[in-house]
Amino acid sequence: MKEKEMSIKEWQEAYKAGEFEGKDFNTMVKAGWYDWFCKDSSLYNRMKPMARVIVKLMDSKKVNTNKHYIFFKQNCPGVGNLYDSFKICDIKTGKVLFFAAHKESYDKDNIIKWKVYSKQNKFKEPVYKTDDSMELVEWFNNCPVIKTKKGGK
Repeated sequence: MKEKEMSIKEWQEAYKAGEFEGKDFNTMVKAGWYDWFCKDSSLYNRMKPMARVIVKLMDSKKVNTNKHYIFFKQNCPGVGNLYDSFKICDIKTGKVLFFAAHKESYDKDNIIKWKVYSKQNKFKEPVYKTDDSMELVEWFNNCPVIKTKKGGK
């Protein structure tokens, strides 16, 4: 029998409580890793940049932290290097709503830190791109993306 999917809110609480700190197979599967091509012990560090985004997600027009869940995948494209992603899915239907690619590498000369694909356009092309993790969080949370100068006021 399949275990119930952990909502984003439950995942956030578990992550903050340190439940995914282990680098073993079972811990990484519990954290939401679905498919990968690297050593199990590498998954925790590969999850960190994605987790920094996920722990800041809030209920918005795009995300429902109680009705959506996430899972992680390491992607092996025919061209380019391995890259990691997380998907936001509907708990009830299991359908993928968003696919967030971290350092997708199809074009080695133009690697953007984050690309988000959406069910809205059938995942054909990114609906959002950014090199800034906080801007990604703001986009998911429907906050205005405000550019600030580093070190400035």
